[in-house]
Amino acid sequence: MAGVGATLFAARSQVHKDLERSLSQFLQTDDTLLYSSCFDANAGCLKRSGEEDAIISDELNHASIIDASAFAKPSAIASHTT
Repeated sequence: MAGVGATLFAARSQVHKDLERSLSQFLQTDDTLLYSSCFDANAGCLKRSGEEDAIISDELNHASIIDASAFAKPSAIASHTT
């Protein structure tokens, strides 16, 4: 699925749904969501942070983590610089 954009907006085939279901069974989780890239995964996870969450980041983190943190809604974002 590389290069197709965010999972929630990209066309998903039955193969993707079957893989998510198989992973959920293997990992014994309620559900599994596949992302097409690490950038999408970081954005998808961090954007869902809420007021009860905090993000602790470092200047050496990948740009996708720093960018996704900017769109998050946590109670605090702490940055560590060296």
